[in-house]
Amino acid sequence: MDEWEKQYNIDAKASDQKEKYVKWKFETDNCLGLKMIKMDFKHIISRICWHSKGDYFATMAHNIQTSSQVLIHSLSRSNSTRPFNNSKGIIQAICFHPTKPHFFACTHIKVFQYNLQKQSVVATFQSGAQWISSISCHPGGDNFILGTYDRKIVWFDVDMGSKPYKNLKYHDKAIRNV
Repeated sequence: MDEWEKQYNIDAKASDQKEKYVKWKFETDNCLGLKMIKMDFKHIISRICWHSKGDYFATMAHNIQTSSQVLIHSLSRSNSTRPFNNSKGIIQAICFHPTKPHFFACTHIKVFQYNLQKQSVVATFQSGAQWISSISCHPGGDNFILGTYDRKIVWFDVDMGSKPYKNLKYHDKAIRNV
């Protein structure tokens, strides 16, 4: 286990329930000699986001309001866990913090920053938008932006509080990805 895995040990409590949410299958392609991982999910997956280190990725199920809507997976451990015990609404967008063991989850109008080690909400951000469509975090981790269906880009500086730093209104149509 490397230092990053120790720092982001988010699946300790779920190791006994390894296949409760996802079934992992390991196969080898005989023609090409490639090793493959196939994952069977209980729900339709609408979004995938990767952590910058490459071992962890998160999946978001489509339009369900349960605590298993968002799952975090570790490739090296072939393990899946749900980071949230209760749901704050239907999650619209997800993103890993690039340097801390934190995770961003967006509902229609709010952004929740979770500490994955402590399993708690660190901060809540009010977007001021009608409907959030996507999120992107700066590689330094101090800023993130939201794309919204009401044609705005909302820029947050995490150090400046829970209100947006800037609202940018330059688009004619909905912003689906930032």
